[in-house]
Amino acid sequence: MSSPHNELPRDLPAIPKRSRRARLSTESAVNQVSEPSVLTVSKDDAKAKKKISWRTVGSVTSATFSAIVLGAMALFLTSAELWWQGQEPETIPYLSVKPVVNEVTTICPPQPPNHNDSLANPDGSVTKAEVASLFATTAKAPRFTSLPGDEISVPPVPLEGFSVTSKAGNQWDMSIRNTIATGGDLAGMSITACQRPSAQQWLFATGTQAGDNATLLLVNSSATASTVTISAWDETGDLGEKRVVTVAGRSKAELQVGGMFNPSGPMMLKLAADGPGIAAFLHTTEAEGLVPLGAEWSPWGLSPAKQNIVSGPVLQKAGGVLYLANPSSLAAKVNVSLFTQNGPAALPGAEDMVVEANSIMKIDLAGLPLGAQSFVVKSTEPIIPVVSTKSTVASSQAEAATAESKVTDSALNNRQDAGDYAFFGATTPITEAPLPIMENAPAKLVVTNPSKTAIKVKIGERQEEIAPESASVLGLQGEDRLVSEAPVYAALLYQDAGRAYYVSGLGLTQGEANLGTVRIDLRP
Repeated sequence: MSSPHNELPRDLPAIPKRSRRARLSTESAVNQVSEPSVLTVSKDDAKAKKKISWRTVGSVTSATFSAIVLGAMALFLTSAELWWQGQEPETIPYLSVKPVVNEVTTICPPQPPNHNDSLANPDGSVTKAEVASLFATTAKAPRFTSLPGDEISVPPVPLEGFSVTSKAGNQWDMSIRNTIATGGDLAGMSITACQRPSAQQWLFATGTQAGDNATLLLVNSSATASTVTISAWDETGDLGEKRVVTVAGRSKAELQVGGMFNPSGPMMLKLAADGPGIAAFLHTTEAEGLVPLGAEWSPWGLSPAKQNIVSGPVLQKAGGVLYLANPSSLAAKVNVSLFTQNGPAALPGAEDMVVEANSIMKIDLAGLPLGAQSFVVKSTEPIIPVVSTKSTVASSQAEAATAESKVTDSALNNRQDAGDYAFFGATTPITEAPLPIMENAPAKLVVTNPSKTAIKVKIGERQEEIAPESASVLGLQGEDRLVSEAPVYAALLYQDAGRAYYVSGLGLTQGEANLGTVRIDLRP
């Protein structure tokens, strides 16, 4: 498909003698793109020389992207000449262009390791665990490639990591991997999105007690090795010396977080790749003896911000925990409020809290109403909020039987009841999103409307209205796409078809396979 932005003008306008700098930034919040591309144009008095240095962003090809940038510069330079030779205006003008992406490739994680394959039953007996690895995608006619680079068929789902390549159009797609285990360390349901390789990622884990595990899986789909630097901190602060791992080309690395760091509680990891971008996944499990307490992947797409909305948590009687991670070197003053199914509400005791530098604060959600709760987090320094919701056999049965109105249990203290948990991270506002659905894992869509007016959304061919400043839980009947007339925040909550207390969360963050609009800013 051709685009007018790909056609370069035959004659570029004269470039003034003073040096110029053009910087690229994306209007859509693509968490995986950590560094903007840079374009430098210069000319001396004797001879015009054009010098272009840039870094490929996502899957944009070099020819397409450089054509976009040079064409946009040519269009803008003629109008920019007037103010370049005088005083810079208060508002710097931008020219927006939309890159054309022909194909998008995402990396799906390997199946997480099962360190203990025994299951403690309620009657005291012990049985072997069963583990199923499942896959779903909204992409049409995707291609699958193994880590060594061979084309494969899915299903069956490979135990190792693999890539999914699909044609990119006006709609972005999503692929997910689901691991369902009836016991052992993996007991529960854990779903995560397949990701595009990135130079920087943030990952979160809660389990640090005896019986808990956190496994870091690094996948390098490039033919060239990449060196990854890992730093971590917990409630007490920075966990000390950084760890450096080299991931060979077309391979994976599997690391036990407990062997690299010694956290005293929930922890956050920051990964920075020197070389080709990698796809990083952190799988966590919790257990008390042989009693499985659940399994889940770290939320994908985490990134520090001063204003966050966490959409998706649906509280049961077993409750949940809000974690506030501050990676900054400065203390952050934080205020948290709620968008519930009945409208905006306060979170008692969550006003003007101070989260110390390089630390994590946890807030027990006992006492909140049952049902959907979206968390609005505002802070003076960029932070990362994560919500963990707990589900047990007893809580899911109590909710269904008596519809209790409040969370009665402390998710921080309950390590006796077998169950599962789901993670939800902050997402970006979206007006369109894919909805990857699995037959054996029915999902609910949680949509948060942050505005003061109602918003109409379309799910497949069905239309719904989301009340102002509220969170709505919408059932799905096989629809594969959400379209909204105005920006909303959304997440999927999956439940196992046979065990309602097996849960997993998946935030819908705009731009995993869509670079969005690029703004070109030219200034002296």
